[in-house]
Amino acid sequence: MFIESAGALSSFLSTALVVLHFCFIVGFSVRVILKRSSVGVSLSWLLLLTLLPYVGVVLYLLFGERYLGIRYRQRMALLLDSS
Repeated sequence: MFIESAGALSSFLSTALVVLHFCFIVGFSVRVILKRSSVGVSLSWLLLLTLLPYVGVVLYLLFGERYLGIRYRQRMALLLDSS
């Protein structure tokens, strides 16, 4: 009985990892495409996310997204409104 439940757990975990892998690839690929970076940058991120999904996601979150902060956005809004 224990072997059957271990097999079911193993099957469930492998299915969950495949679904998680697919969600990472699709979700972050859509994000990369919607960013509208240059073609070379987008293709390299897509390749990295496809070949190494978990490492690629971490690298994309660290280096792919530019968070500039609230102050920067406020200054840019003022500059754009004044011109």
